[in-house]
Amino acid sequence: MDQDGGITLTNGPPPAVHPTDPGVLHFEFGTGWSGIGTDIYRYDSRRDLVTKTHNSYDRVTAFAFNPAEPGVMYLGTAEEL
Repeated sequence: MDQDGGITLTNGPPPAVHPTDPGVLHFEFGTGWSGIGTDIYRYDSRRDLVTKTHNSYDRVTAFAFNPAEPGVMYLGTAEEL
């Protein structure tokens, strides 16, 4: 996958592999400087498809999945001073 008008790739934020589907990868792009929130990307390698969902929270720095309900994703945020 390459950066283009619909995908913004950055160095640093770790991606997260879906817990029940190793062909699905989640990654994010966002900044706390302008209060624009965070875009959460989902890349499906089998379909070669990227989807994007916008979240109003800034500074999402981590993903985690609920072990009992793998369809539930938690977003970790950080406040940097």
